[in-house]
Amino acid sequence: MRKQIVITSVAAFMLLTLGLASAQTSGNKIGIGMNLGVNRLYGDRGSQGSENIGFGTEAVLSYRILPFLELAYALGYGQVRYDDPLRLPQKTTDFVNSDLKGNFEVLPNSRFSPYASVGLGALWYAVRNQGFGRVWDAEFFGGGGLRYRASSSFDIYLGADYRYITSDTFDNQRSEEGSSDDGYFNVRSGFTYRLGSGRDNEGVIAGQEVPFYEIDEEPGIVDPEYAGMQAQTSRQNIAGGQQSPKDMTEYVKLKSRIDDLSQKVDTREKEISVLQRDLGQRRRVLSSLENKVSAQGPVAVRTSSSMSGFSEIYEKALTHFYNQNYSQAISMFDLLLSQYANHSLASNCQFWIAQSHLGMSQYPQAIEEFTKVLAFERSFKKDDALFHVGKTYLQIGSGDMARSAFTQLIQQFPYSEFLDEAKGYVARL
Repeated sequence: MRKQIVITSVAAFMLLTLGLASAQTSGNKIGIGMNLGVNRLYGDRGSQGSENIGFGTEAVLSYRILPFLELAYALGYGQVRYDDPLRLPQKTTDFVNSDLKGNFEVLPNSRFSPYASVGLGALWYAVRNQGFGRVWDAEFFGGGGLRYRASSSFDIYLGADYRYITSDTFDNQRSEEGSSDDGYFNVRSGFTYRLGSGRDNEGVIAGQEVPFYEIDEEPGIVDPEYAGMQAQTSRQNIAGGQQSPKDMTEYVKLKSRIDDLSQKVDTREKEISVLQRDLGQRRRVLSSLENKVSAQGPVAVRTSSSMSGFSEIYEKALTHFYNQNYSQAISMFDLLLSQYANHSLASNCQFWIAQSHLGMSQYPQAIEEFTKVLAFERSFKKDDALFHVGKTYLQIGSGDMARSAFTQLIQQFPYSEFLDEAKGYVARL
């Protein structure tokens, strides 16, 4: 029996695979999806009450043979629960199902359509805590439901079926009980995402059947959107007794423009991604250089008769910082902020002021100064400042405030070089 079920299941899967290959070459629509639901046993053991409801889920691969007929292969896992007649703890049967089924839609071209389904498959199951291991069995089922077409490529299903099992050991592997075989009822809700060029329903627009007209200019190559709009326009023209080529010309121009803009957006996104990676690399190099400078000890501060240039003052302020002359560094960075408030590196000055307070273990003041960095409209130091705010809160024992700072960094700066470290801190807090 087991060998027959395995052979049947493998054959069904191969049949579906061949069907999918055929569907791809012929333009039929292919679907992938999944469903979730509940199962209830109908057998010799009691099954009363909501506590005797088990869950189930399936992955589904399908293709449409005809406009109203779909063939599907489902592989799933589920449970059924039931009471033990000896008042022992509640029992559970775990099962894996491998099924082949057909769905017949009543209104295939409508947004809503009832459907009926029939199928067969194999079960691999075991009753928990009975010690018999998993066994194979066959099942046959039938049912129905309702399909809702959310879009041309996305369907939502709600359905139910009853599954008849060809043995009486589904709820008790020790022995067969009663005079009839077991079965179970399941209710499932799920979705199917359809791949490929679309179902063979040309001429259907918004659920209404209209005449279909091919594009004569390019025989054998039909844009579904263009064909659909041409059909709709043709129907309106027939009703109004006039032709309207202008509408179609405007549509083609608009579609071409949209395609061009989409291509430009994609190109810009790629350029942004490259720049973000380059920025991260430069920041890592800068961090490495900062560590080397710190390890080398004090550096001589160059003196000059003129301190008017931003770059010169900025360089001297950084030298004071790396020499751990934090008070002098703060004074010079404050001077830069007062004289060059709109400079592109003004936020950096604010950041180094905060770092200087941190170097002097003035933690509350450091947090306040780091927070000021976030007020700058444009700054490459915002994620850096947030990261240091979180670490400083940790140093003073404010775990909740640290978590808030790290969470803000994760949400607002998904490409930050500190992202992984921030996630690590949040996970530990």
